[in-house]
Amino acid sequence: MWVKDSGGDLGTLTESGLAVLRLDRLRALTDVYPGVEREDEMVAAFDHCAFGKGGAAPSIDTAMHGLVDAAHVDHIHPTRGSPSRPPPTARS
Repeated sequence: MWVKDSGGDLGTLTESGLAVLRLDRLRALTDVYPGVEREDEMVAAFDHCAFGKGGAAPSIDTAMHGLVDAAHVDHIHPTRGSPSRPPPTARS
């Protein structure tokens, strides 16, 4: 599975900004998932799922992409009200 790196931008994405993971290993993590209160610990398990050496750090959304049974999974993060982007009326 190819997934955008953590913090990367789709507008400037190149191959080096992609994490490559073995989907079978990623899906097997459901067998060791400790629950919502400890799910941040699962990010370290993504290293076990890497396909080959190197590559970008997987996004925090990687698990969602890997567990949805579809050839392509896309999602967006709303920008209105985002601290990194002013509302449309505030832009010059």
